[in-house]
Amino acid sequence: MAVIQRHSKPQLRQPFLLPTNYNIHPSEQTSLLSHFPHLVPHLIPPDSRNVPTLRHPDLCPSNILLAPGSTKIISVLDWQDAAIFPRVLQVGYPAVCERGSSQRRNLQITSLSDDFDEMGIDQQRQCKAAFRLEEANLYYTAATGVRNEEHMNVLKLPHLGMWQYLFHQTGYPWDADVINLRAALVGIMSPTG
Repeated sequence: MAVIQRHSKPQLRQPFLLPTNYNIHPSEQTSLLSHFPHLVPHLIPPDSRNVPTLRHPDLCPSNILLAPGSTKIISVLDWQDAAIFPRVLQVGYPAVCERGSSQRRNLQITSLSDDFDEMGIDQQRQCKAAFRLEEANLYYTAATGVRNEEHMNVLKLPHLGMWQYLFHQTGYPWDADVINLRAALVGIMSPTG
């Protein structure tokens, strides 16, 4: 907050959604951020969900090198954006498994559409891509449940996404966008929606 107070200047809100024609003062951001330290003790649980955790931010097949002709991992690439945070802030699905955040994750086996054979080539490609994404999500969910119980338990926490959203909003530099930070604070105070 000291950096914002010392170096930030009033500016227009720039995002293409809801831009302003008046300057927003950085004190609005610091006022909102001043609430965050009071919330943290209630947001971060004092148990194994709070253990410092290193997580690769983009773990996907192209970042995993295997020994030729085997399934032995010899290297993992692209660690430059990795960070250590409490487990509750690190858990999530890798990008290769991401789906719409509103969709519930489950272990229901998916299949190609019944009319797959009648589809055009482009539609079949799209259908196969969606199917592979569903398969990746299914495998990740099942493997996580079997091999990483702690991670799975945190994934099941109610309002986990809102906790993570608030944390990320508090870390962004001053850009006159107080709407998202305000929404995150309101959302965490009343996470029923």
